[in-house]
Amino acid sequence: MPEPDDLVLALLRSMRTEMGAMRADIGEVKNDLIEIKGRLGSLGAAYGSMSPRIDRIDGSVRFLARRLDVVVATEAP
Repeated sequence: MPEPDDLVLALLRSMRTEMGAMRADIGEVKNDLIEIKGRLGSLGAAYGSMSPRIDRIDGSVRFLARRLDVVVATEAP
C-alpha cells in the first residue's frame, strides 16, 4: 500500500499535468478570440464604409423609379 505522502505527491503531479494541458488549451482559445475580434473589427469597418454607399444606391433607385414612373412592389410581411 502506498504511503500517504506518495499518494499526495502523485495526485499533485497529476493535477500539475492536467493544469498544464488546460493552460495550453486556454492559450489556444485566447489566440482564437484575438483573431475573431480582429476579423469582427474588419467586418464592422467594411460595413461602415458600405452603408453610406448602399443608402446612395437606394436613393438613386428611388429617383429612377420616380422618373420612369415605375411602381415599386412592397415586400409582404
